[in-house]
Amino acid sequence: MIPLEIEKIRELVRSPGPCVTIFLPAYHPGEQTLHSTARLLRNLVQDAAHQLETSHLARRDADALLQPLRAMADDPRTDEGCHWPRALLRSPTVLETIFLRQPAVAKSLTGERFDILPLLGELNLPKEFYLLKISRKHAALFRAQFSLEALPLPANLPDNADDFLNIQKPDHDRENRSSSGPGANRRIRFGSGEERETEPDYVAYYRALDGAMHESARKAPIILSGVDEEIALFRDVSSEANLLVGAMGDGEPGQETMERGYALLRAAALERVAKSLNEAKERSAPSRFTVNPEIIADAAAEGRVARLFVRSGVADHALNIAAVETIRHGGEAFMAPAEKMESSMAAVLRY
Repeated sequence: MIPLEIEKIRELVRSPGPCVTIFLPAYHPGEQTLHSTARLLRNLVQDAAHQLETSHLARRDADALLQPLRAMADDPRTDEGCHWPRALLRSPTVLETIFLRQPAVAKSLTGERFDILPLLGELNLPKEFYLLKISRKHAALFRAQFSLEALPLPANLPDNADDFLNIQKPDHDRENRSSSGPGANRRIRFGSGEERETEPDYVAYYRALDGAMHESARKAPIILSGVDEEIALFRDVSSEANLLVGAMGDGEPGQETMERGYALLRAAALERVAKSLNEAKERSAPSRFTVNPEIIADAAAEGRVARLFVRSGVADHALNIAAVETIRHGGEAFMAPAEKMESSMAAVLRY
């Protein structure tokens, strides 16, 4: 599974219609749900068939268009479960399954273009993030991208503070020293005097871990996991504050951890978009910034929209067409917090 990228969206919006877009929620076998995934998909495909009939598409053409989706519904593997929501996109030239990192409501839509509004939030998310489990007894690092991959701690650091602090030293030496990171010339000192009484020894371990993370050039967002006290200590010594997007409680990393991580990332992304929207409004000339849907629709069709902001939670045909045309002409489209929007959409125009 690969996160959705803008290049894929640009490819999809150029597909000629008719287009069918189906959204399937995540499903775990054994869950108490009204329908299994296969039955839900059959119902959604049937809804699409009714919509295509209303649009006066010939029955034979509609059947040919929907046949791969019906085959998917009949495949026993469809009911094996999927941890992530999916968007199924079908047109005469396209058959795509896109896995989503945000919740999806089951629905089926047809039209001359794919329904891309629920996909815009995916573009705001990073390709991956790191989960750093903070613990003096057992630290751990994971990379998340639809699944969690356990990684060794950077710079070959041990996974616990005791091993880190257990450095060979003469008995008469009351001070320990450890590296602040790979290849560093300076040393971190942690002694047994007054400073030691106010700052736990294992803070030096956190300093070294933070330094190693910094020097390993990991630029993906970092989410911390652990008890509040130790997370607070790590934050105090961290030089990676710009990459720390949030924290969650201690626990065994798994599917729920990833979902909570992406929820934190979505919240951070919406804050960035809201800031960008406010800056666009303040810095753009009045003729280059508009919230008028009719003006935006015409400008998007003409390729004059550089950046489009759409209100989150709104499902609207006109909004979708504006987003499609903006992206098709090389512009950018963002999902913005509903409470920050004066209208259903706002746009920065090229000219």
